[in-house]
Order: sequence, then C-alpha cells, then structure tokens
Amino acid sequence: MKNKFALSICFVAAVALSFTGCDFLGSIGKKDDAKTYDKELPSSSGKWYFLDGEKNPTDTYFSFNGEEGNMTFVYYEGGEKVSDGGYRVVYKGNGSESTYTFSWCLKRDGEEKEDVVICYADDFETDFTQFTVMQEEKNIGFVDARPRTHVYRISELPYKMGTYVKEGEKFKTEKDDYKYAEKYCIPNGVYVSSTGESMTFFATKPRTYHLFSYRNGEETIEGGYTVATDKKTI
Repeated sequence: MKNKFALSICFVAAVALSFTGCDFLGSIGKKDDAKTYDKELPSSSGKWYFLDGEKNPTDTYFSFNGEEGNMTFVYYEGGEKVSDGGYRVVYKGNGSESTYTFSWCLKRDGEEKEDVVICYADDFETDFTQFTVMQEEKNIGFVDARPRTHVYRISELPYKMGTYVKEGEKFKTEKDDYKYAEKYCIPNGVYVSSTGESMTFFATKPRTYHLFSYRNGEETIEGGYTVATDKKTI
C-alpha cells in the first residue's frame, strides 16, 4: 500500500534522535507490581506460530521449554533456526493502568544482554494460548542510575512482530484490555511523496510510540513516533 505524504525532513531527524535510547518502561518489572517467572512456566511450553494476514499459522515460530530449571527457547523464521537461548517472563497484568500484559526476556546465546519482547495477551494466567508482540527492545543496563533499553528499529527487529498462537489452538479476536488500546497510530503502510521520498509506518497495537522508516534515495533514517491527542501532530 502506497500513499502520498508531506513531512519535514527536520521532523524525521528530530524523532530519530529522540529514540536513540529509551527508559526501560517497566519491562523488567517493579517489585510491587510484576511477577517474574525465571524458574519454570509450564504454560509457555510448546510451539507458538506467527500468523499471517489471513490469521493462518506460518513457518515462523517460537519453541519454548518452560520446565523447571530448563527455561530455553528456539526461534525459527521461514522454517530456519535463527536464534536460541534462555528466557524468563515478567507478568504485569491487564486493565486500564497496565501498558502491556507481559514480556519475554530472551537471552540469545552469544549475546550479553537480554531482548525484551513486550506483549499483550487476553488471559495469561488461566488460558494462555495467544499473544501479540507490541514492541521489541534490548536491555542495555543502567545509564545515569536508570535502567535503559534500545528500541529496535524496523530493520533491526530480531523477531517478527505480530500475533502468535500456540500449536493446536485457533486465533481469537483480542479484547485489547490495556492502557493505550484507544491511542491513535498512523495506519501501517508505505507513504510516498511526489518527489520519491517514502515513509514506512508500522505498529501491531497502539503504544506510546510506534516505528517508522524514512527513505530518500540512499539515505534511510529509522526511529519512533508518537501522535498527539488531536491526531494531527506527530
């Protein structure tokens, strides 16, 4: 899908710089409002298949082993193994004060830092069969005494963003019971100017900011954007 756009290059550059590094946003969870599963999580065990635009399972999937003392994962894309390692899960819950349901904290073999894969799920505690990846970050540790992450740009995403369904289960329309469910974001797609410049906008669910990629000839700038409540200012 291609659309016309009129955006300032100055705006694009400013936004890109604004998201060079972001606050952890609670991804590792605060002690008083999150539960961490780092010993076992049986409900996570199994294969979780990425769904295409028609909500059909593809050959991109996660295989998790949530057995006690052996929390490991393997990620496949296009049927080929891409990465593996250990993981833990931070559960935050749903509701109007929750910005996301849970996060997979994936420690890829050979990597020093965890990937934080922020997700929404309707029922994590009693009927965990589906989740949607909303954002992907890398934990870069503490900077100025604050936990910080790098938000992966579109070209950097280590895992496909979208909805995953557990093997043997069927897609269910999600209730989107979280804080930013009603926040506006620009429809996904490639927007092209009359002079050949293009902007790609991408989001799976509304968040505080979303991903974009700007291209002008050989130059590409990537980052995040947010939309004001008037839906006109970004």
